[in-house]
Amino acid sequence: MTKIWLAELPEWIDPEVWEQYQIHRKTIKKHMSNYAEYLCVKQLAKARENGHDPNELINTTIEKGWQGIVVPDRPAGQSAIAKHRGQWLNPDYQIQQATEEFMKDKNVKLN
Repeated sequence: MTKIWLAELPEWIDPEVWEQYQIHRKTIKKHMSNYAEYLCVKQLAKARENGHDPNELINTTIEKGWQGIVVPDRPAGQSAIAKHRGQWLNPDYQIQQATEEFMKDKNVKLN
């Protein structure tokens, strides 16, 4: 019994970009199985949840000649500098972290 892993692309992945990624993989002689494609889309979905543009990640992979899709460690818009300014902590980041910690497991809405 064969299981279908990826019936269709999610609407947030440009079909042309995905096709170019498939061509890229064939060009570098790294064919993808259906399951490998499913895993790539799953990884892109997680990256999208963290604010990254999946199509940009695919295009960067092609541009750099990489085999797999590389997802940055940090959520989109957060750089290493955003956490720290030299040796001083970034107060905006501290407030954000404190608010997130406060909101954990609470049904509280801030205005």
